[in-house]
Amino acid sequence: DIDATQIPDLVPVLATVAAVSEGTTTIRGAARLRLKESDRIESVCSMLSSLGADVKATDDGLMIYGKSSLNGGTVDTFNDHRIAMSAAVASVACENEVTVSGAECVEKSYPDFWNDIETYLSLNIKK
Repeated sequence: DIDATQIPDLVPVLATVAAVSEGTTTIRGAARLRLKESDRIESVCSMLSSLGADVKATDDGLMIYGKSSLNGGTVDTFNDHRIAMSAAVASVACENEVTVSGAECVEKSYPDFWNDIETYLSLNIKK
């Protein structure tokens, strides 16, 4: 159980890690994420679901039922940099390629993100 009241910006990546962790993870206290660049609760749910995760949105967070790996697929970033970056993290646990639609949205906070990812990590990702 994660209380995200004080750490809302970590919810996308925490949910991503929970999606490939054993057991069920509840993230709560994150209702204000519905008012960010996107409805970040729904965006995280959509991103992870599109990769094969078992995740449900709640009023103030997410319920994530972990599994050992994700399938891969196409992710819509909803023009939200944290969703794009979390998709990159998720690609590590995907059996197939991850395509990130709207990948350029990371320029808002980390313009060199994709260059650094390509330089330092070998991920199965397409943008």
